[in-house]
Amino acid sequence: MDRLLNASELAAVLGISPKTVWKRDPRTLPQAVLLPGAKGRRWRESDVQAWLESLPKAVVPGEQFHRRPGRKRKIVL
Repeated sequence: MDRLLNASELAAVLGISPKTVWKRDPRTLPQAVLLPGAKGRRWRESDVQAWLESLPKAVVPGEQFHRRPGRKRKIVL
């Protein structure tokens, strides 16, 4: 059986606050499981890992964002 995460544990995995988990649109999070008699939603750990792996990877910018030199400084002698 897969481990179930509560909102606090899911927030720790995602690096956000538990309050943010509750405020977010449920469609932007992994599929939740509603247990009869339990308060709140739970998330399967395997579903969370699969969801994280399915997210698009960040693209690291290369030389295209090379900073140009700014204004020359006045030299006081």
